[in-house]
Parts: sequence; C-alpha cells; structure tokens
Amino acid sequence: MIFICEPNCSGFEHAEVNSALLYVVASAFPQEKIFFAAEKEHLKHVTSKLKQFKVLNLTGITINIPPRYSPDFVKMIPSLFQTIKIFNLASKLKSKKILFCSTTSPGLISIKILQRIYKNIRCIVMPHSILELTLRIPKRWYLIYPLLFWFRHVFLVGNSDKISYLVLGEFIKKQLQLDFPNLNTKICSIDTPYNFCPTPTFTPPKSNVRFAFLGVGTVSKGIDLFFRLAADCEKARVKSPPQFTLIGHLKDKIPAALYSNTSITISRKILSRAEFAQRISEIHYTLYLYKSYRLSTSGALFDAFSYVKPIIALRNPVFDYYFSVLGDIGYLCESYEEIKNKVLEIVNTSPHERYRTQCNNILKGREKLGYPNLARKFKYIWEET
Repeated sequence: MIFICEPNCSGFEHAEVNSALLYVVASAFPQEKIFFAAEKEHLKHVTSKLKQFKVLNLTGITINIPPRYSPDFVKMIPSLFQTIKIFNLASKLKSKKILFCSTTSPGLISIKILQRIYKNIRCIVMPHSILELTLRIPKRWYLIYPLLFWFRHVFLVGNSDKISYLVLGEFIKKQLQLDFPNLNTKICSIDTPYNFCPTPTFTPPKSNVRFAFLGVGTVSKGIDLFFRLAADCEKARVKSPPQFTLIGHLKDKIPAALYSNTSITISRKILSRAEFAQRISEIHYTLYLYKSYRLSTSGALFDAFSYVKPIIALRNPVFDYYFSVLGDIGYLCESYEEIKNKVLEIVNTSPHERYRTQCNNILKGREKLGYPNLARKFKYIWEET
C-alpha cells in the first residue's frame, strides 16, 4: 500500500504534475493500493485527469489544507494539526511511508516533529520552488520569526534517517549535494512527470515568426525583459515582422508603460487548459528569460516539450541540463542582447532545417522523460529509501 499526500495545493494548482506523478506511481506499482489525500477540489481535478489513464487502484481522501498565502507563523499551528491527521491516516492504513507532494517551512517542521512520535513511518518530501529560498536571507530577518521559518534552516536541521527529499531534476540534486554535502544520501531525483500532448504537429514558420512567453508573467521569470524584447524587435528592420504573445497571465504589478508600446495582449486571468492548448499550437518558438531557477524546474519548459516548440533561453541550470540531455532543442544565450540578436536572425534567415531538427530532438527526448523511465526510477527510489 502506498500513501501520498498533497498538503498545500488547492483547485487546479499543480494538478497536472500531481496527476502525472500518481500515474508514475501506479505504473511502478500496478498491484498496490494507492491512497491520495488532498484538498477537495484538487482531488477532483487530479482524479478526473487520471481517468484517461484508467488508474483503478487509487482511493482519494479529502483533507483540509492550511491557509495558502498566510505568513508562516500563522500557518504553523494549522500545518501541525494537518500533519498529525496525515500521520494518523497513514498509521491506520498501516503505511510505513508517506510521500508528500509539496512542502512549506511549517509543513516540514511538522513532519520532523511527528517523525519523533511515529518512529516507524518514513517520509519522502518533494520541495519545489521553495528550494530557491535556501539561497537568500529572508526579508525582515531581524524580526527573528522569519529566520525561524527560513527554509534553508528548516531544510538542514533535524533530519533523521527516516526522511528523504525527492527533487524534480538531476541538476537540482547535484546542486543541493554541492551546497549541502551533509544531505548527500538524503536527496534523490526524477524528471518532472508530465502528460505530453500525444499528437503534436510542427511546421517551420514561413513568415511572421511567432514567439511566446508561457505561463505566469512575473519579474522573476523575466516578463519585463520579454516586453522589452517585443518592443525592440517589433521596431527593428526585418523582412517579416515577428509576433510576440503572452500565453498565460500577468501576475506582478508591471507598469503599463512596459507593454503599452507592444502588440502583446495582456490578460490577468488564468487561461483554461483548452485555450492554452489552442494558443500554444499557433506559435513557433518559446522564450525564457528567467532570473532565477537554480534549484527548481520549469513547468513552462515541459509545456514546450509537450507541444514541440523549440526554446530560446537565457542560460541557467534548468536549460543547461535539458539541452545536455536532449541535444539541439533550441538556442541557449548568455545575455538579453544575444537573445534579441537570435530572434532577429531567425526572422531574417528562416532556419527551416534546423527548426525541424530541433523539433525532432524534442520528440525523441520526450521518450527519455516519459512514464516508463520515470516509473522504473521511482520504483527504485521508493523501495530503497
């Protein structure tokens, strides 16, 4: 029996990744019963997606989650009570392991506290973008409580032999092992589980090459640089004007002056999956101008893999890793200026053959990142942890 819990996400948040993860687990252990505890609406989204995979060995359990965007000191008590309930459930089900699909500082503190009581239960915890917080000191650190809940501190302190961390990407595992060598044996990795589009098509652009920013538009993801790129390229002298589009929604408070002189349509509403699929099928290249992502992966990158769209990106560990694994899948650039020059070069030279090569490499690479390989690796991690 396998017990999995999503302690933080509600509704559609992370539903794509969690449904794909559950399919990986079901593929790795087809004879085992799987129990998945999650918030009511999140559970609905995940189980509805699993119907297409015909997963029959899954039972859903509804749980309450702590307030999502409250300060950590506010979430601490609700997180502790939630974790008590999760450990009680695991104990009643006679599960000796719990897989936590995400975590927060209060959540991880609670897990480490409860492991001292439930001595026979091991935990595998999946930290996502929260790992980036290990790289910087929290704001208002002088107030003491931000330091108490600083994820770097929570992550490093109180690790017993009954806890392990599962990260989404070998590059994250290697970086964590370099940064925190005392955790070497506690960190394992798989690639991001993802339900790739089964029948993608790709055609080299003939004119009006279309470039897109995918996902939530934030400054940390470089949305300001994307607007600047669109403005610079749209006024450049080229044989066929490039087109730029935001396939997602704007989150940060971006001054209208940054995008008012571009042709980009701005939305602050989350796109439906159907609208997202329609719009991404109409573009040729995806753009990534991320300013962080040293210790986290990118769901938007896997969207590009899913719909077979070559990538133009600022170099960082995420893209270094996947370019090394998959080969020529686009263009890695060192600076904003290099990205701008590459966009204009593509528009002026129409590299059709290389475009086909890049798309075919993405298609081949999806097999390496597919469910059979992920299931084999997860099975090994689960049994050896």
